Amino acid sequence: MSKKIFKLAMTGFVLGMLIGNLISFLTCDRNARPLVIVSPVLVERTGSVPAAMVVNTLLSGLLGAVAWAGVILHDPDEVDIGMTKAAILHFLLIMVFNIPIALYCGWCPPDFLSLLIWIGIMAVSYFIVWLIMYIRYKKETSDLNELLKK
Repeated sequence: MSKKIFKLAMTGFVLGMLIGNLISFLTCDRNARPLVIVSPVLVERTGSVPAAMVVNTLLSGLLGAVAWAGVILHDPDEVDIGMTKAAILHFLLIMVFNIPIALYCGWCPPDFLSLLIWIGIMAVSYFIVWLIMYIRYKKETSDLNELLKK
């Protein structure tokens, strides 16, 4: 199981770095000169744009690694806790890492209302992905049952 988690985490790390930098690029101020694709908060915390970019990339990778490795919770061959418990635990695992990283990187303002909005956006996003996966697995199960009947 640890080898499987490691592979998932490495895949998630790479995907997290790519997605984190893509999101940073898409949400940056394109009118700023020079163009900086990281949060000004993170630049201030790290002392320079290159350092902020490295930190943003590594923390995005860490978040991706945690999220991707946490998928193991949904594998009944590895952890048999049921779909609902697995989804709740996976979401909580992601949020335990997501909130401090988002606050540190300046992705989310540090006030209570902004944090609640951030958590809400993450919960809705998570639910949409979960729903898509649920529908897909339900279809696969239905198709397998049809094959067994034949």
